[in-house]
Amino acid sequence: MGIPVFLLEFGRIIRMCCGVNGPCCQVFALVLNFDRWQRGLFYAIICIPCFVPDVSYGYSRVAGFILFICGVLYVGKCFQKKKIPTYMVDPNAAPPTPNGPSIQ
Repeated sequence: MGIPVFLLEFGRIIRMCCGVNGPCCQVFALVLNFDRWQRGLFYAIICIPCFVPDVSYGYSRVAGFILFICGVLYVGKCFQKKKIPTYMVDPNAAPPTPNGPSIQ
């Protein structure tokens, strides 16, 4: 479980180290495109063996819980609202006149 999680989470750093046009980079391009709901679903699936009673113990249940939470957060990332730019009014600026600028 550790190797796929490592490749998914540190794929960008590995891609910077391997270059941009090499064959290694093409493999990591596949990993980098595996984001949001796909990564969340993958994390939710790989956390299931952590809860199997025959092979799990206390720390594996904690790891499975953390993987499940990460999966839910990645799926929730799909529903994240985009930030809307806010405009602040400059208090030192002169208020606009309805007739346009006046010539004096």
